[in-house]
Amino acid sequence: MQLAKAIQLVRKAAPLDAQNYPKRAGLEGDDALAFDLTHSIRHLLRNIGVIEAMLERIDHGEIGALNKLELRRAAAKLLGGTLGVCNLLEMSGRDLEFILQMEFKVR
Repeated sequence: MQLAKAIQLVRKAAPLDAQNYPKRAGLEGDDALAFDLTHSIRHLLRNIGVIEAMLERIDHGEIGALNKLELRRAAAKLLGGTLGVCNLLEMSGRDLEFILQMEFKVR
């Protein structure tokens, strides 16, 4: 899947609006963006927590705690959430690709 298509998929699947989030009602400009970013980051943290909790159980010796399906779902949600943040910041797939290449020194 191309990055631009993935960003569109996330935008359609998770609209940040007053209907879904009553506390967003009446917010505009930077205030709306701050709410949207905060909410998006909370979702990212929740999915990091899913992975962390599983690893914590393993650290304490829980046999069979590693659930690759659950890990994959959490990883996909992290990517979706990250793409959602990129969308909020009005980044295109091309923008994201360029920044990643610069950050990871890939040519």
